[in-house]
Amino acid sequence: MPGQQIQKGTTYVNYPTVGASQVTAENLNDHVDNAILLPGAISAQTSGTPEEGDYIIAERTGALFKYTIQSVKELFATIVNGFLPTSGGTMTGALILNNSNPATAATAASKGYVDATAAATVLSGAIVMWGTSVPPAGWIECNGQSTAGYPNLIELFGTNVPDLRGEFVRGWDSIPARNVDPGRVIRSAQAQDVQPHTHTYQKASLQFVTSGSGLSTTSTSSPSIIYSVAATSSTGTAETRPRNVALMFIVKT
Repeated sequence: MPGQQIQKGTTYVNYPTVGASQVTAENLNDHVDNAILLPGAISAQTSGTPEEGDYIIAERTGALFKYTIQSVKELFATIVNGFLPTSGGTMTGALILNNSNPATAATAASKGYVDATAAATVLSGAIVMWGTSVPPAGWIECNGQSTAGYPNLIELFGTNVPDLRGEFVRGWDSIPARNVDPGRVIRSAQAQDVQPHTHTYQKASLQFVTSGSGLSTTSTSSPSIIYSVAATSSTGTAETRPRNVALMFIVKT
């Protein structure tokens, strides 16, 4: 019965030959292979676990085709390098994404998009402390070097970046001034200094004063205590500083 539709409620007698009215699994499979399936046709299997040799019917390019489950696996393996579960699993090979803006928080973003977004978040000229001796990509050391080749830094700093090697950084007493460190210009240097103060001590000496002229080996005069002021001896090293840790100042190009 090639080309015939399988109709609901129809009994197929004398199939496939006269005198053989029983439809066996073998000749039914032949019949299905050559039949035209009606839209919405659904088949079921008795086993709850599909076997790789089981068949499925799929529409492809406007026509219906019969595939084994194994062939479907092999088809998808050539496209996505194997099946991944909907939750968890490990993908092998590169996943290529475009640089478009992800529509939602759960949408994957490409490396190009992430790099561009991160670069835009940190503005050129931002100065931060860095914990190694080599600045990361996109940053240079604040060592007074030329800004040639860095147009964004030229616009901000002129011909050279600030030289912050060995320097403590102090918050600028901006305008209007707080009057803690007034009169400063942004990025201006300030020499070390100490507030005026004194360190003194009193030194006392005991003296006897005799009456009359000359010195006498015997004297009944009362002793006098004479006070004088003297300075302490110098101490310290080359600079005044607190405890500190050395880090590198770097600037975003």
